[in-house]
Amino acid sequence: MRTWAIITSRFNSTRLPGKALMDICGKPMIQRVVDRVREVEEIDDVVVATSTNSQPIIEYCLSKGIHFYAGSEDDQLERIYETAVKFKAEQIVRIWGDCPLVSPELIGECVSRLGENYCRFVYTVGFPKGLQVLAYKFLELEGAQEEMTKEERRIFNENEEVEWFKGKYNRCSVSSTISLSFLPCSVNTQEDMDYVRRIYESFNK
Repeated sequence: MRTWAIITSRFNSTRLPGKALMDICGKPMIQRVVDRVREVEEIDDVVVATSTNSQPIIEYCLSKGIHFYAGSEDDQLERIYETAVKFKAEQIVRIWGDCPLVSPELIGECVSRLGENYCRFVYTVGFPKGLQVLAYKFLELEGAQEEMTKEERRIFNENEEVEWFKGKYNRCSVSSTISLSFLPCSVNTQEDMDYVRRIYESFNK
């Protein structure tokens, strides 16, 4: 079953515009995320789901041979769905483009759990937002695209899709033994970016 990691990333982010291409120890943040996801053996390929207004990201992907799809600026669900359709993904791993510390091991575990005991949706619990991973079957994504109300879609677009999927399908979780959700591991501000850069520098990139 073909598994694609779909990394959502827009250039015109609200709090830190252009963060996707900001440098982290010699590489743009989006490249750092792509590189970490490519380490996962359970992933067949990686694609960046960006928007039609994110020309700098599109040009970067073209220059580096990274798969991409440019869709809706504001509707993340539609963008993820259309990306999955274009690349014929049967299983989707949802990754955020502002998470350059995302864990390959955690991604692999989520993919491995998908399908266990009829599990159709896997999500992480107790990990920092920057390590959050979602994995689901294409049919579940298609169901979301077809069934979500306008309000549910708004919530999904605010990165709160877990609750919708949990209420619909058989699911399982990959949980941290202690709560680490307080740790700042995603990049939303310049302070976050400086923090992540220090981590990359401290651990030899």
